[in-house]
Amino acid sequence: MAEARTRRIESEIQRVLSELVAREVKDPRVGNITITAVSLAADMGVARVFFTPFASRHPAEEVQVGLTRAGGFLRNLLPTSPRR
Repeated sequence: MAEARTRRIESEIQRVLSELVAREVKDPRVGNITITAVSLAADMGVARVFFTPFASRHPAEEVQVGLTRAGGFLRNLLPTSPRR
């Protein structure tokens, strides 16, 4: 049962992040990406996000740097993130 809940949460995070990256991230390094998967830690405190850049003028490493820089911003916009 816990696995099903985790999969649903991962799926929702993937969907919301895809929308947020497309609408809110202004970093030119990011461009068009697809969030391919999200993997939550057992305590749900950390999520690993997997992506694929496409039609990008920047290499995947630069896209990753742009996404890493936007990580805190995106984390705060996620409705599932704890408010501290």
